[in-house]
Amino acid sequence: MFRERTAKITLGVTALSALVLVVPRCLGGPSIVAAVGIGIESSDTTSMAAMPAPSRESGNTYARGMSAVLSYLGSDISYDRIMGLTGVAFILQVDTSGPYHGGDLDCAWWPNDHWGFELGLPVLTKAVGWEFSDHQCDWEAYKTETAAEYGRSFAAVIEKSLQSGKPVLARSGHCFIVTGVDDQEPPLLGYGTRGKSTQYGQKTTRMDDYPCGLYIIGEKVSTLSDEEVDLVSLRHIIALFNEQAQGPEAPKTRFSGRQAWAEWLRLLRSDVALRSTAGRMPASTVTPRRLAIATAASCALSVRRGKQMIPEPGR
Repeated sequence: MFRERTAKITLGVTALSALVLVVPRCLGGPSIVAAVGIGIESSDTTSMAAMPAPSRESGNTYARGMSAVLSYLGSDISYDRIMGLTGVAFILQVDTSGPYHGGDLDCAWWPNDHWGFELGLPVLTKAVGWEFSDHQCDWEAYKTETAAEYGRSFAAVIEKSLQSGKPVLARSGHCFIVTGVDDQEPPLLGYGTRGKSTQYGQKTTRMDDYPCGLYIIGEKVSTLSDEEVDLVSLRHIIALFNEQAQGPEAPKTRFSGRQAWAEWLRLLRSDVALRSTAGRMPASTVTPRRLAIATAASCALSVRRGKQMIPEPGR
């Protein structure tokens, strides 16, 4: 076992900590109460997580989770603002490598994937003044020894973040907001979604598997003005459209802009079976204009059209 202790680490508030550890908004610090204090309790003790539940509205779970965590840390920023700044609201996120289910390429999953959001984190740092770091597991080890790989790659960094009063965004399909850990398997507690839903539950729960990646909130840094942030974001969005936002190490199957549309058309004209929430999409019935409709409707994008603005091909 990678954990020998029986204590439970959780983001909790006690009456004493609420009185003593009030952190005023001064010197650039977050205006929060000691809800960020960490208590170590016996494993048979139940405590309420201090962090309020995220909005129950559906959408991109990474942007929704980040909005909830940053607001909790005193840096109020809306879901819509994060979607816009990171460029997720403006891209068609395509990954031709999968996922596959029953032999069908699951295009309905693409808007929920993490990588488009991840590309925009440097822009978000300039807006909110928090550093973000991405932690990934050894994928081959994860597939064969999942619990052991969690212990090697993630256990210590999660507990360090919680002890510093910062929830963690864990990645395993949808985003899970980690507010505590205990000695059970899997050990992560907090707010998450269930099944295909992109709505966060309103009660703390246990993450039903081990994460394959984490987003850790680091130190406070200086911010840019709103005008400067908007300019940086616009440049990032243009880079996304021109397929220039990903680094050289990025998978060659991921597309965010003009090439995404070309890949869409190629797939729809091929023999590849595409699966949406409504079932298979017959390629013979798809025209370029219907492609735009399929992107928003048949593939069941997880946010409303006003929040995930997608240009039609050629626009």
